[in-house]
Amino acid sequence: MCIDNNNKAVPAISVIVPVYNTKLYLEQCLVSIQRQSLFSIEVIIIDDGSSDGSGAICDKYAETDSRFKVTHKENAGLAAARNDGISLAHGEYVMFVDSDDWVERDFCEKPYKVAKETESDLIVFGYTEFSETHKERHVQPIIQGNTTKEDALIRCWNQTRAYAWNKLYKRELFNGIDYPVGRLFEDDAITHRIVHKANKIWFLNENLYHYRLSRKGSITSNRTRKMMEDYFYCNFRRIDDLKEWGYEYKGEEAKLAVSYLATFGMKSDLSTRCQKALRDCSTFAKNASWRRNAMFKVHQISPSIFNLIAIATGKRIKQ
Repeated sequence: MCIDNNNKAVPAISVIVPVYNTKLYLEQCLVSIQRQSLFSIEVIIIDDGSSDGSGAICDKYAETDSRFKVTHKENAGLAAARNDGISLAHGEYVMFVDSDDWVERDFCEKPYKVAKETESDLIVFGYTEFSETHKERHVQPIIQGNTTKEDALIRCWNQTRAYAWNKLYKRELFNGIDYPVGRLFEDDAITHRIVHKANKIWFLNENLYHYRLSRKGSITSNRTRKMMEDYFYCNFRRIDDLKEWGYEYKGEEAKLAVSYLATFGMKSDLSTRCQKALRDCSTFAKNASWRRNAMFKVHQISPSIFNLIAIATGKRIKQ
């Protein structure tokens, strides 16, 4: 335990676990948190209106382990559940675990020790991906060490991603920053703000989290109009913030614009903005795929041909 300014003992880390209908995977998740090598944690479980019996499993852990606290609420989505968890957190640091994933035994201890030793506000670490039908896959190794905000902003989208759960945060980083309630891809909407706010950022080359790729019934398993609208909302919001802070992101905005126009067409809400972004961009994003780069070049030649290709290749979202 740590001691706060009022001489009260507080946990080193608050681990926030939003839960919604993940009964099949929940025990594995909670056991992996309960067995952490760092004992000084509190586990804040937000049962977001589960109807499959997940709530009873959460209660069982709270009854047998005083570090586990459960809040049951009406379903309001992942963003609201994370916000609720943050508001209840007492720890010096905050971490997240999705309830269909699991973590290594030193998931808390390793980034916590690095944060204390380096006086970092934000630790970003590695993870593995797995699915029901494929073997576990390790993401590319992380270049370990301290880094600049600009480098971290790039790496959090191109390497380690903007996920909430592969990071340890100083709790104060969330002061004035909330996940956008009702939106999917809520990580994309605020992770850059957290990075921009942090005084010191450290990348840790350790795979401490096991991420279950979109399972049947998960919120990202179906490509719906709502899903794609939220994806673009959150990422255009990110681009706007970065531009306001003085970062050069024309190439990234153009990459996003190509995807938006291919998905929603030339008469959609943001089409004017997107077409302007493509006209103003002379150098496309370096990390773009060859397909997206090719679509960018086609749009430069003929927006009409671009539109026909998007329809023919099935890129257009269903109404």
